[in-house]
Amino acid sequence: MFSTVAEARENSILLNFDYINQSTSQVISFNAFSEKRYDDVDFLLTATSDSGLEVTYSSADTSIAEVYKDPNDGNRWKLKINAVGSVIITASQAGDETFDEAVPISQNLVINPAILIITAETKSKLYSEEDPELTYNATGFVNADEASVILTGMLTRTEGEAVGTYPILQGSLLATSSYTINFVGANLQIARAPLPDITFENETFVYDGTPKSIIVKGEIPPEVVITYTGNEQINAGTYTVSAFIDGGINYASETLTAILEITKSPQTITWTQSLITGCSGETQIVLDATASSGLPIQYSSSNLNVATVNGNILTINTAGYSDIKAYQLGNQNYLETDTIRKLNVRLIGKVKQKWNDVLVFDNTTNKYVSWQWYRDNSILTGATRQYYTSAPVPLSGTYHTVVEDTDRNFMETCPFNVLDGISKGEIKVTPNPSPRNGSIKIVLDYTEEELKDARLLIVDLTGNIYREFTMVSPEINIPAPSNPNMYIIYLYFPTGDKTTVKFLVN
Repeated sequence: MFSTVAEARENSILLNFDYINQSTSQVISFNAFSEKRYDDVDFLLTATSDSGLEVTYSSADTSIAEVYKDPNDGNRWKLKINAVGSVIITASQAGDETFDEAVPISQNLVINPAILIITAETKSKLYSEEDPELTYNATGFVNADEASVILTGMLTRTEGEAVGTYPILQGSLLATSSYTINFVGANLQIARAPLPDITFENETFVYDGTPKSIIVKGEIPPEVVITYTGNEQINAGTYTVSAFIDGGINYASETLTAILEITKSPQTITWTQSLITGCSGETQIVLDATASSGLPIQYSSSNLNVATVNGNILTINTAGYSDIKAYQLGNQNYLETDTIRKLNVRLIGKVKQKWNDVLVFDNTTNKYVSWQWYRDNSILTGATRQYYTSAPVPLSGTYHTVVEDTDRNFMETCPFNVLDGISKGEIKVTPNPSPRNGSIKIVLDYTEEELKDARLLIVDLTGNIYREFTMVSPEINIPAPSNPNMYIIYLYFPTGDKTTVKFLVN
């Protein structure tokens, strides 16, 4: 509206005008927001006013979202998301000389959590081991967020300790409200474990007739089953033994091998038999050595002129020495062994007493060339002649001599007992030879006291007893046997000593 006032003043006209301005209203258009996520980038605000004037914005809670003018983008208004939640964004236009202030328009902006992808890492372990740490990869963080701040808790897995596959679960792992976890699982694989601390070692035994075995040693779990092949061996030898170890579902199965060795057992020969003979007229000796193994003994003679052996029967051929070896050759289970005893076939009747201080060796055949005399089994120094004299004292003791014949064979005489110059221990049979069914006188050169508890046997060469006396006197008269044969008289003393003589019945 206009009004005009005119006034004339001196050569001019003064006009006064009154101007009245009437403004125009404006309307803001502000579309509703689509739902946003915490990880969405800053976006342009697009509200407009029909006046064409610039619209300004404000946020009811800048901690959730804030508005700003981007100087890098022509100072256009943009919105920055700061947190999950709901916030009112208001669009305003203050108006100008032409337009009135617009009625502010508000829209509710809903900001949803961002998607955080948690990918579990595949894990494995051996049976009975501790679980490895369950780890994961996390992607989707925005706004410089860090996992240590956003995430709490830990992954878990399906329970179980046997060999198998166990899913890895999210467990107690949580994110702050800014994120929703999209969990991608994985598996924990429990594999069979090797058997712990076991050994299957070579072992050696000595044969003893019982079965021998070797076993796996160590910390063997209860569910493990072991099957052996090649054990329970008895005989000496070298054997390969296999142990199949069935580990079941939790332990690795395997086959182990080891050497079981059974060595041959040593054996010993027991032989206490005396091989000093000849003075009783024996022609054969039954050898009685035994082996600890129970295997049969064989024998050999080093001097076949003196004695031969057939089986266990030793046959005496002449006086002299021979090494008689008893041996066992062994077998699969026993070692060979042997022992040697000296056979001493003594000369009978070769030493005679001439006087009370002289002994003479009978060398009428001129077969013998050297002598060494002994008294009580001790060498008599210098006594190397065919005779021995104890002069000036009488003979006293048990004498023998070791002689050498012209073939360089050595032998020793039967013991000759002398007490104070008088020979002792002689048994005389008269008549000898004796007629069958005749009378025989046996004179024993011992006193009644010496013959106390003695025993006298008369046997033939086959061992059959003709007469036996348990009360022995210095003189015995008996009828001669009716069978012509060679007979032997044995005189046994309580001390274990004995003396013998032969006589012939024809």
